[in-house]
Amino acid sequence: MLVAARISHLLHEIYDAAVTEELWPIALRSLAELTKARMTSFIDHRPEKDFVVAEFGLDPTFISSYERHFYRHNIYLQKARPILREGLVAPHELYCTDQEILQSEYYNDFQRHLGLFRVLAGSVSSVDNRHIVLSVNRARTQPEFSGEDIQLIEFLLPHVRRALDIGKKLEHAERGSRASLALENLVLKLGLTRTEAPFASFLASGLSVSQICARMRIRESTARTHLRHLYQKTDTRRQAELVSRLLAP
Repeated sequence: MLVAARISHLLHEIYDAAVTEELWPIALRSLAELTKARMTSFIDHRPEKDFVVAEFGLDPTFISSYERHFYRHNIYLQKARPILREGLVAPHELYCTDQEILQSEYYNDFQRHLGLFRVLAGSVSSVDNRHIVLSVNRARTQPEFSGEDIQLIEFLLPHVRRALDIGKKLEHAERGSRASLALENLVLKLGLTRTEAPFASFLASGLSVSQICARMRIRESTARTHLRHLYQKTDTRRQAELVSRLLAP
């Protein structure tokens, strides 16, 4: 398959993954094949902890050990963080010497066991010291990443960013749909009004009456009226009983 056709195919896989996030490893595998990489991954670098969002070529045991311990010693990120900005694509040679890597705990106790050394990092997004990075990894015996490799990642990054944004919007829409369905169930199951249903839903989620008043922008007297009607419609007398009834399938 010609390179242009393979890139086009990869773009389709990226947007498929936007709809079904379980497909990200397939897109990352195609990226690994295009760049002759041993491993490709998305890592969400947060100030407090790193998370491996998706990967290809990394054993689950190493994912666990990275998220539990080795993220603290990631010399690539430590050296790259000062220059990271959205859209940046950089081989590790730009911000970290080979000698620094070879002497690091991260390489000797983690990367070396994976047969990895060279890193080409593309910053998908960088906001408030949180960086989502697309990482392409090669072995030490493989050649450095070329200008064409860098151009490929630069071309892909806006599409990856857009795909991740689409995935977030779909997830939010799904949550909203589930919330609407839950309210419809309360209306049908207990005969609640359209005003009582959201009040009952907030109550079941653990909010206090005063918190619900602030959330719904209603008076406390109105909230007490809703509460009295809910007791009547659910044949309960105490708030704990009411919540239990609301949560019942």
